[in-house]
Amino acid sequence: MHKAAIGQGLIGYPEHCSISPDLAWLVAPGEQIRIWRNEGEYAVYTVASVNLADPPGSVRMARAGRERLGTSNTFDGVLDTLVVLTAVDEEQEQEACMNSEFVECLRGSFQNEQLICLAPHGGAIEFETDTEAEMLADLLEVGSWSCKGWRSGGGAFARWHLTSTDINPASFQGLGSLLGTAYARAVAFHGMASPGVLVGGGAAFDERNLVGEYLAQSLAGTGVQVTVATEGDALAGASPANLVNWMCAGNGIQIEQGPQVRYEYAELVVQALAASLEELSG
Repeated sequence: MHKAAIGQGLIGYPEHCSISPDLAWLVAPGEQIRIWRNEGEYAVYTVASVNLADPPGSVRMARAGRERLGTSNTFDGVLDTLVVLTAVDEEQEQEACMNSEFVECLRGSFQNEQLICLAPHGGAIEFETDTEAEMLADLLEVGSWSCKGWRSGGGAFARWHLTSTDINPASFQGLGSLLGTAYARAVAFHGMASPGVLVGGGAAFDERNLVGEYLAQSLAGTGVQVTVATEGDALAGASPANLVNWMCAGNGIQIEQGPQVRYEYAELVVQALAASLEELSG
């Protein structure tokens, strides 16, 4: 079950904000909101706390949080509880892309509770990760959940990225609809700036190591280095609050990939994951 990551300060957390007490009836700490500065500048944030000292109608964020909206100054804006739209088909996804929007998508069959494929940062946030999640779901005949965000001229990451430990199903209708399912395993696709592949998540090390072996074999000859995360790695993804872990009672596998891997070798990654997961479930 989701555990909200709340109570953190705002300095060093550009995706976080606090709200004044009078706004708490709209949104609870740990949930997400969308802030509009104007028609061209808007972004999603996680409400980290209620600030009892703030005047009514106030949203507070650190300077880095305001800079996500194109300014370092305070401003008059609009708080919107509609964080994400729902896209039911490719036509609606394309429309969202054209409109610099943020959508969540449910794809595939959700009858099989052995696996759920996840891509919380799809579209132009972390390129190709949603494609990989949907490819794997198709291969294994399971369901996928992804969020996809775009921004005309670039900057989708700054506008739409939410840390995986913050994502709250109360703010995502499609994700919330999956909470009643006890998935045996979850796989989440992510992008990282560094080259290579990092296999993390809350699953046991020997299981993640097996996934890493399949990936290394599939990517042999490409020059891509595959690493299995250990405790303390910055992108280990082992937190119980991580989406990939609470979706399956801690048995999650998180795949972090550099840009080259996602652009050139996505199919090899998906094939290796499908084979390793079939062995693990076998």
